[in-house]
Parts: sequence; structure tokens; C-alpha cells
Amino acid sequence: MRKSKQQRRNKGEGSVTVMPNGKYKMTFTIGVGLDGKQKRKSVTGSSRQEVLDKAATLRHKFNIGEISTEMKQISFGEYKQKWLDNKSISIAMNTHISYKSILGYCKPLDIFIMSKISSDMITEHLKTLPVAKSTLRLIKTALGAIFREAVCDGTIIKSPMVGVMKIGKNKRKVDSQLPTEEQIKDLLRLIQVKEWPMQRDKMMYAFFLLAVTSGLRRGEMLGLKWSDIDKKNNKISVNRQVTNAGRNEPLKTKASYRTIHIPKKTIENLCALEDTSKSEYVFDCGNISCHSWLGYFTMSAKKLMRLLHFPEDCSLHSLRHYHATYLLSKGVSIKIVSKRLGHSSVVVTLDNYTHFIPSMDAEASKIFDDFGAY
Repeated sequence: MRKSKQQRRNKGEGSVTVMPNGKYKMTFTIGVGLDGKQKRKSVTGSSRQEVLDKAATLRHKFNIGEISTEMKQISFGEYKQKWLDNKSISIAMNTHISYKSILGYCKPLDIFIMSKISSDMITEHLKTLPVAKSTLRLIKTALGAIFREAVCDGTIIKSPMVGVMKIGKNKRKVDSQLPTEEQIKDLLRLIQVKEWPMQRDKMMYAFFLLAVTSGLRRGEMLGLKWSDIDKKNNKISVNRQVTNAGRNEPLKTKASYRTIHIPKKTIENLCALEDTSKSEYVFDCGNISCHSWLGYFTMSAKKLMRLLHFPEDCSLHSLRHYHATYLLSKGVSIKIVSKRLGHSSVVVTLDNYTHFIPSMDAEASKIFDDFGAY
């Protein structure tokens, strides 16, 4: 009688044999060592299924990888630091600082072994954080990058981020509580009469006037150099920004590099600072750290706005929003406004600001008042 053909083993089952004592044994490759040689493991059991189960557990433990088992016992805190150190080589310093700050919210996870962290653990942790949705999304993005890296280098088999809760997006819409034109004028008048430390009255006025009339971001204004000002044509070029990482940092996007016209009065107030300046920067911070200098203007704006009873959520950045909405309300093209703001796309400008000009809908309907078809 012809022997029946032996059924082919499933891929990855390895070689299962019966030993003289009647037990089953399976030997399989778990990876390749640093010396280039195959690394093999064996398991034994009283039945074929027991051997297969043990083999599956062993594969999970070793992840069939080429790295040492010590690597698989690394904690999240250790791996996070390793990831940040590696990232520091390929990203801007300010981005690295942001990553470090965002991952600071994940300290409770630091003590857990990477392979032991589950999606439920991460979800529960995110739920306890008293932060805005936008910050939660940043945390989730950073965690996703870390666990993807861990999967790639064999530290874990599967990223736990797959099952983490979804975080809804807030609509990209600027808060409608912005200062009025009269409040802006009051702000500029108050700066002119208010006493400032270290003879900064002229600098403070020029800074806030530039914010209102140009729409530049805080860091972009502080990054301006005298060489960026075209006095003859009333233009300024935005080529760098000040961040916590330094004074000569790259801008957010390619579109952020721009040259725009500003009022002659603003140019004159900026140039009035040049006679006493000892720096190549328009707004010289001297020996003060970038972090302190950025904070100085931010806190000054808050203090002034409280004195003038601005809407509660107003800040220095609100002057940029005011600039955009004021231009749109005067009929300036959305494309021009987008260019002045340095947005990467006109869609960003539309999403943020069109709700500030509801009168445009009413004006659009009036076009059909003299429509002759009805």
C-alpha cells in the first residue's frame, strides 16, 4: 500500500520531531546575531500542540528579531530619551524642545516596559490630562512616532497606538472675541503715555504698531534685522524668527518667508530705534534670554489689554488676527491677506477668518436685486 503524502508544515512551524522518550521537540530560528550566524531555539512538550504553543510564546518574546533580549526589556522612559537623542540630529532645536515638552505629559508611562504598554493604558492616561484637544493630539502624534520606531527596530511587535481613542479635531476657527478698532487705538495711545522700564517706550510702541499693521507673528517681529527694512519702498522682509531655541531660527513654512508693504508711519517708528541701537536686530534683547524676551512682550500685551478691558481671551497673537479681519472687512482680497500672514495655503486663511465678515453674504444677495429674470 502506497504511503500517503506527508502534509506540508505551516510556514514558521519549524521542525517538530519525536524524541526517544516519546516527547515532542521543535527547533526554529529566532533571528540572526551580530556575528551573522543564525540563532536557534528548541522547545519540548508532551504533545505536538503543546510544542507549537510554546514556540509561539517564544517567538513573541524574542520578536524573531536581530537585537538582544535586553533591548526588549527597555522601559518607555529609557526608550523615549533614546528617541529624543536620535531626533535631535535631524530636527530643528525648537522642534526638539517642543517634542520634549509634549512628552513631559507622559511621565507616568516611563516606568513601564515598552512591550507591556497597551492601548487601554495610553487611552486612560490621555483621559486624565487636563489639556486642550489640540495638545492631546500633539501628545498622541509624538507617542505614535515613538512606538512606530520601536516596531521598526524590533523592540515591540505591534504599536499600542492602533487602539488608542480618537481625538476629535477642533474647527480651525479664530475666536470671534477680538478687540474693536477703538480698543486698538486706545492700546497704542496707552503705550505712548505709559512709563516702561529700561527706556523701552519707543521700542514698545514700534513693536505693537508693527503687530497691528503687519500681522507678523511675535517671533517674526523679534527676528527682524535692520537689513530687512526697505525704507525707500516701505517694505519689510521676513527671513527668520526668534524662538526659545535661539534668535536666528528658520520660519514655520516656505510661505512664511515673505516681503510685505507696511505703512510709512510704521517704518518711521522702527527707524527711530536705529540711532540708539547697538544690535543688528530691530528689537534688541541684549543679554536677556530668548525665552525671557518672548515672554516680556507677551506679558506686556496681557497687562495692557486687561487695563483696557479687552475681551478675556485676547493676547498678543490677537493683534495678528485683528490685522487679518480688519483687511478682510475693508474688502482686501483673501489671497493678499493670506500672503501677508505667511499662511501655507489660502485655505488656512479662509478657514480661520471668513466667519468674521458675515456682511459679505448679505452683499452677495443684493447683487440679484436687479436681476431681470423674475
